[in-house]
Amino acid sequence: AACRLKYARNLTGFARTVFCKIHNMSSNTLAAWENGTTYFSENAAKKLSNFLYQDGIVVNYEWIMTGEGPEPFSLT
Repeated sequence: AACRLKYARNLTGFARTVFCKIHNMSSNTLAAWENGTTYFSENAAKKLSNFLYQDGIVVNYEWIMTGEGPEPFSLT
């Protein structure tokens, strides 16, 4: 899940700190999720999926959590 989250966020082209500033979230929290040191909930994955969509990346929260379903893609 951690590597999929990082992969999807990287598709935005934003550094972690920029992504977090745009979406008003803690970069330490996102770093822990992306590095796999802390697990995130289904609710958090849904919020992240919505944030990614706002940045032009279509990704289902289930793909972030389990890898099942279509891979993320850019709207541009």
